[in-house]
Amino acid sequence: MKLRTLKIDISPQAGVDLCGFANRPQPSTHLLDSLFCKILFLGEGEEQIVLVQLDLIGLHGEFSNELRKRLGADLNLGIERIQVFCSHTHSGPCTLELLACGEFDPAYLDFLFNKVVDTLATKYSDCEVHTCSVKWFSGSCDLGVQRRGKRPAKGVDHLGVLAFQSSSGGYPALLINYAMHPVMLRGSGISADYPGELSSELERNIQGEPLVLFGLGAAGDMDPPGVGVDVSQMKKWSAKLAGEVISCMNIDPSRSLKNIGQSDAHDEIIVTRHSIRWPVEFLSAEEIDHQTELYLNDKQSLDLFGPNYQRAVQKWRQNRLIELSSNAANDVEISLDIVQIGQFKMILVNAELFSSIYSTIDTKPLCLISCANGMLGYLPDHEHFQAGGYEVDLAHIFYNSFRIKAGLLEEIAHFISSL
Repeated sequence: MKLRTLKIDISPQAGVDLCGFANRPQPSTHLLDSLFCKILFLGEGEEQIVLVQLDLIGLHGEFSNELRKRLGADLNLGIERIQVFCSHTHSGPCTLELLACGEFDPAYLDFLFNKVVDTLATKYSDCEVHTCSVKWFSGSCDLGVQRRGKRPAKGVDHLGVLAFQSSSGGYPALLINYAMHPVMLRGSGISADYPGELSSELERNIQGEPLVLFGLGAAGDMDPPGVGVDVSQMKKWSAKLAGEVISCMNIDPSRSLKNIGQSDAHDEIIVTRHSIRWPVEFLSAEEIDHQTELYLNDKQSLDLFGPNYQRAVQKWRQNRLIELSSNAANDVEISLDIVQIGQFKMILVNAELFSSIYSTIDTKPLCLISCANGMLGYLPDHEHFQAGGYEVDLAHIFYNSFRIKAGLLEEIAHFISSL
């Protein structure tokens, strides 16, 4: 398979607000490590697919689609051939309008759009072309911790590595797939968190100095062993994960994708899209006011999220009443983009999926990536809907939306299992 790589520095200047936590020091004060846009061009001509990974918390669907359309037009490809996903770092600029979690920054999005488009226009023709075999390595790493202290779901420790190996034996590119929230850091420094450090470790220690993309798995309820730790601890845990990646690549006698079912057309990449419309819990004006009162009297949340929590609740109420009066749609659209190379499937979903989905789908050789081509919020399973908790009861306030009704995660799992 032919491939090209491109790496673009998208770091903002210190002084921007950071996105992901309601109760944190703002604005940012310094750059801990650079943020990047990493682009992997696979195949050639109309069969090419472009994977764009950004060291950001996420992007709204409208912006993501505009970027995909523009890149597709420049490369003469359809939008389905451009896949955009974010590492979900909580120490980057405010590219999502999360209420009271930092000031949304449209100026940075303008910078981002222009930087990516302009760099592609000037650098693409200079990108080195590699001819590679494609391999899928499957391992595990028990670093992630289930937020509620339960035993993690079966398969959640799955570690996937999509590797592109040149004839010389080196690796020009890797895509790492793992389910653990990038929230090791929560201070005032700009950082890609552990996905950035993981990438740097692998680039230093794997032959070929590969461009390393990170695709976040179903990590909606999965945290690292500690949240808000110091940089040295973040680097230690990242090194552990990097070690597991290298170990599974060295030990696993994984075969090339051609040998596990790819057709003779070795460059063939099949891309399809599936969407699901799903209802939200649309409330009446009286119900909105009642919920607002309950939220404002929730002392535990007030203590946890600080004064920003009250502002978020009031803004949520205001926006829901506007939405109610404007006859807005009472459902959301989940997009599932499927990239297939032989038997290997990559599923990209525009939400934060709960880890229980791994209990009902086969993870080998499947790569499940969340926070892709948009961002709609958390998708818990039925059990967690019954139990409640932040992702079920409160997260939709910060996401500035009505809560998505239960059952969508199971619907997605059913669809993936049918592929």
